[in-house]
Amino acid sequence: MSRIKKNPPINLVLLVSIILLGAFLRLYKLDQIPNGFYVDEAVIGYNAQSILLTGKDEYGKIFPIFLRALETYIPALYTYLTAISISLFGMTIYSVRLLSAVSGIISIFLVFLVLRNINLFKSPLIPYIGAFLFAISPWSIFFSRGAFEANLALAIFTSSIYFFLLSDKNIKYLIPAAIILSISTYAYHAERLIAYIWLPGFLFLASRGRKLHFFLKREVIISVALFAILQIPQLALSTTPAFKLRAVNIFYQEAVEDQAGKTSNFLPSALSIPLAFTREFSSQFTSYFSPRNLFFNPDSDPQRSLPELSVFYPWMFIPYLIGLFLIATRRQEQNIKYVFLLALSAVIPAALTKDPFSSLRALVLILPMIIVIALGIDYLLKSRYKNIWLVCGALLIPISFILLWRSYFVFLPNEGARIWGYGLKQLAEQVQKHPNEKFVIEQTRTPPVYAQLAFFLKYPPEKFQQEINQDIKDNYYTSIFFDPHYIFGNVETRAIKWGTDTCKDLILVGDALAVSPAQAEEHGLEEIFEISDPMDEVVFRGFHTNPYTRCGKSP
Repeated sequence: MSRIKKNPPINLVLLVSIILLGAFLRLYKLDQIPNGFYVDEAVIGYNAQSILLTGKDEYGKIFPIFLRALETYIPALYTYLTAISISLFGMTIYSVRLLSAVSGIISIFLVFLVLRNINLFKSPLIPYIGAFLFAISPWSIFFSRGAFEANLALAIFTSSIYFFLLSDKNIKYLIPAAIILSISTYAYHAERLIAYIWLPGFLFLASRGRKLHFFLKREVIISVALFAILQIPQLALSTTPAFKLRAVNIFYQEAVEDQAGKTSNFLPSALSIPLAFTREFSSQFTSYFSPRNLFFNPDSDPQRSLPELSVFYPWMFIPYLIGLFLIATRRQEQNIKYVFLLALSAVIPAALTKDPFSSLRALVLILPMIIVIALGIDYLLKSRYKNIWLVCGALLIPISFILLWRSYFVFLPNEGARIWGYGLKQLAEQVQKHPNEKFVIEQTRTPPVYAQLAFFLKYPPEKFQQEINQDIKDNYYTSIFFDPHYIFGNVETRAIKWGTDTCKDLILVGDALAVSPAQAEEHGLEEIFEISDPMDEVVFRGFHTNPYTRCGKSP
């Protein structure tokens, strides 16, 4: 350990090796695993291409602050930055996911800097071990390999935390810390609330009792002012659905009202509703620190989980418990208070949503959890049994790689293909093979597919902008109407109209249940292609209508 501390070349080689390993795990077959192209990714990719070529999104809105995405709005920063990678590498899945992968790689270095500057550890190895654990953690790898705005937000937020820690020793660093923190709110929804919890919380803790004197310092005033100024563009939309629709949709209002209704007979609503909210919030809040959710169970949403693997490896449970104990016993230390605040800031926004454990919305939690686990490992490395723990670590790391490879690179490409929108690239190829045929894509049973098809078909954005509902452009931030019925090129996405569509010369496309064998026979449909996922389950079937015999029409 002393050699590592005194030998900078060894330090550099070790850190670079960790980052290169993390880069491999995030970039290897990036465009193939996950196997498919999820609708949210396609919306980002197509709008990035549209902004790159026209300066407008798919609806024709010039450089929006919030981007309309299906039935909600998303922060636009990831989309704008993705336009850069598309300009360099073309309109590909790789280009859309690259920003998230690079954000994950950069975050490895940022985690190292945070651990090195938080001054909680005795062993000089811990910043490297913590960066290594982050680099190989399923949580970080998973969200680095899809176009997740939350992963970009994590990188930006972590860089701000690094400067906040530096500001504890030199207050001039508070200014870049506040600027970067404010920028993070334009990357992902959760950061909007996280930032508003973290900034006043940090300033309160950093004041150390010198309340008025500290808050009157020039650097503090400038930092808060710059943070607020950068917030003006999105706060100007704070009364519109663009700002609040997502939060309203995922808040557990119905659960609170249901719980309050059970006590309404003997408690006034002024008490029953706050009590019901407290019960729901506390239940959600504690779930994010549950070892079961962190180390043993996958996320309940299959689209954001790995088969048979949780967000951390099971063996990390031991240093996690030790780290929690150390956090509790050292709770009066200044930097421990920062860890408490960091965990609270990360969990509170997620605990206000319906899901009992959302690894996506609580992605920032990975940072304080790595610190807690690193504290436990630091304790084990300083114990009298450190050699035993080193041997255990030497055995557990290869096992972790086996579990990761098995889950992510073997199971997920097959089991998760349908969830990730597998088959739409192949469907776009069928559309290209029949340029003179009209396709009707059945939409009552499947998620919207217009974005993937427009992306893979490389449909010109300037044409797409002219073919959509222009009322949406005029009421961009206030209209919450979404209709999956799209017409562009030779594609139309809507429900199949059996009474009229079969009397037209069309190719009808749906999933395995959209067109039954009886319907195909009744309407004289001819199957012309079938697309199956890696599990050999049918994703799409294409049928050619026969209006000449079915409806007595002449060719």
